[in-house]
Amino acid sequence: MGSIAVVHHDLKSIGGAEAVCMNILEALQSQHDLYLITFEGADIDRLNQAFNTKVEPEEITIHQPRIFSILSKAFPKRFSILKDALRYLYLDLFLEDVDLVFSTKNEMYLDSFTLHYVHKSSFPDYINPNPQTVLREIYLSLSHWIGGLDESKVRNDVFLANSGWTATSLSEYYGVEPTVVYPPIDTARFTDQAWEDRESGFLCIGEIDPRKNILENIDIIAELWNRNHDVHLHIIGPINSRDYYRKVADRADDYDFIHIEGELSFEDINDMIDNHKYGIHGMSKEPFGMVVAEMIAGGMIPFVPNGGGQVEVVNKEGNLIYSSPSEAVKKTEHVISDLEVQQEIKGELEEMKTAFTKDRFHNEIRDIVDRTIDEQKSGNI
Repeated sequence: MGSIAVVHHDLKSIGGAEAVCMNILEALQSQHDLYLITFEGADIDRLNQAFNTKVEPEEITIHQPRIFSILSKAFPKRFSILKDALRYLYLDLFLEDVDLVFSTKNEMYLDSFTLHYVHKSSFPDYINPNPQTVLREIYLSLSHWIGGLDESKVRNDVFLANSGWTATSLSEYYGVEPTVVYPPIDTARFTDQAWEDRESGFLCIGEIDPRKNILENIDIIAELWNRNHDVHLHIIGPINSRDYYRKVADRADDYDFIHIEGELSFEDINDMIDNHKYGIHGMSKEPFGMVVAEMIAGGMIPFVPNGGGQVEVVNKEGNLIYSSPSEAVKKTEHVISDLEVQQEIKGELEEMKTAFTKDRFHNEIRDIVDRTIDEQKSGNI
């Protein structure tokens, strides 16, 4: 048993990184003395409900310094690098007496040896940003000085990555060799509805934001409809960009078969996945693609752009990967028109379900943490 400080900047959100953090806490709570350090929103009961985890608050010592909540409220969308630099300064003072520091949301530039779980690297923003103006260059220099934002601090640390794609980027940035540990998916929450009982429609799940290429998704489904395929599209997710939402809503108004559902409950999303055959995920360089993995776990066939970790998530199945809207139309039409092809693809995707299970994730995390602590104590790291 060792003492471990699990660090996660912000636990207000309900996203993939927060699911990883909660599952790491659940995996380690019975075997180690855990400290959870977060700067926003450590409501364990709420997070347990959101991710179907069983983290016991009495098993964890929670540190949530109030000064950082005050800073976030005062400057919610400004000075993000400076705020992180101040957090690093605080952590360097606090983390002297633990066996292991475990950052569960991307790399952190700390004086302490750290185990990092990276969803998307911070390197382009922190270590190699584009200053653009003299004033911003001064701001970045000040942030680097306060927080010690130095890439050499992490070169001897241990890195975990959510996909091979993310691992490759970390290798290029830092010269490290990350271990790929796929995020956990709660596969038990789906009913595995029979294929013939599902609707021949598509789901697009995620924030309504330009990065998600939802307008392109609408055009792809509209072209399938124009080719006499009885399909429809449900757009599910919170609004992250009002301007983009208006564009999506205007485009959707042109078609009776495009439905904007907005932000749905956990249960309603499960029901949608259980009752539809296909998904389409438009983000071009998704580091992992939690939604894509959930679609597979729920028995759907998802189509994804040719980029990012989502290509691994669909088991590199060529029928599901497209490089342009026209290719997306061609490949989706091929699949939805042929039941035999659908069954073959579902068989290919079946093996990926075990790669995403919570038990697999918990076991991998426990093994890596135990091995890392042992190697530290023996001086091998």
